[in-house]
Formats: sequence, structure tokens, C-alpha cells
Amino acid sequence: MISDKSYGPGRYFLGVGHSFIKYPTTVQNYDFSKSAKADGKYINSRTKDGLRVDLEVSFQYLYIIDRVYDLYKLYGLNYRTPCQKIAVDILTDVATQFNSYQFFQKDAIIREMHTQLNSTFVGH
Repeated sequence: MISDKSYGPGRYFLGVGHSFIKYPTTVQNYDFSKSAKADGKYINSRTKDGLRVDLEVSFQYLYIIDRVYDLYKLYGLNYRTPCQKIAVDILTDVATQFNSYQFFQKDAIIREMHTQLNSTFVGH
């Protein structure tokens, strides 16, 4: 049986035959780029005016300890793959909201990507 109680770092006596499902407590990183060590390849998208853009994006995240059980219920131990796909969808969608000229002044695009990622993943 899996308990919905989350435990922080430390030592706990669980008893025979019990174990923890571990999630990292440190800042994690997703990297979408041309690097061989990237989590995924760079993201192909289009601008609002139809031009192709290749996005190299990385962002950091931290698990909310009180929401880890909900994440486990949704995705089990394979939580990185669906979250990665959701992130790619969000980033691609945001890119299509801006025209090619706006990509030379990235601040608004970065802010919108940050806002959309936060609003989506805080609920997970």
C-alpha cells in the first residue's frame, strides 16, 4: 500500500518489507538543445507569421513535497517523460504567439514561457 504522506530527508524506520519511492529534493533541470547531454533535442516550432524557429531551452524546477503523491498517482515512476512532453507542447505553443521580429527581443517570449510553464506545472 502506498501512503499519501510525503517525507523529507532523514532517517525513518519503515519495518520489514517496506521502502520509499524517492524523488529528488534538489533543483532539477530540463535541457532541450543540440548538446549530447540534453534531455531532449532542440524544439522545432513556428512563429506567428509562419517562419520556422529552433528553440534551445533549459529550465529548472523543484518538486513541491506536498504534491509528490499526486504526481505519482498521475504518472507513476515514469514522471519525467510526460512532463517533458507537456513542457515541449507549452514551449511550442508560446512560440507561435509571437512574430519573427519579436524573437530578436526575447524578453517577452521568455516571460510568457516562464508564466505558462509555472501555471501548468504548479498544478501537477
